Amino acid sequence: MLGLIPLFFIGRYYYQLAHEYDRSTWGFAFLGVGIAIVAQLLFGFCTGLLAAATGNLQWVDNTIIISLLAIAFSVLAVVIVYKILEKNWSNNPKDKSNGLLDN
Repeated sequence: MLGLIPLFFIGRYYYQLAHEYDRSTWGFAFLGVGIAIVAQLLFGFCTGLLAAATGNLQWVDNTIIISLLAIAFSVLAVVIVYKILEKNWSNNPKDKSNGLLDN
């Protein structure tokens, strides 16, 4: 439940970025939310594998710490993708002329 709050803001910032660079707004909003969810799942999966491999399952019992770390990991992944998209779109702006009547 705690992870739902950042999802709203992640979707909003990706929506604003796509709108600023004239891209598919809702598509990129859902992309940002999807990246966050997949990153949280990946973090949980890797944490479980690490706990099972070491045989030390006691540190996984504190679920609030694991949840906060998963949220932090997903926000980091989202920020990295956001910066990559922003840099790519600022270097390669979308051509707004369709070439039919503006010649």
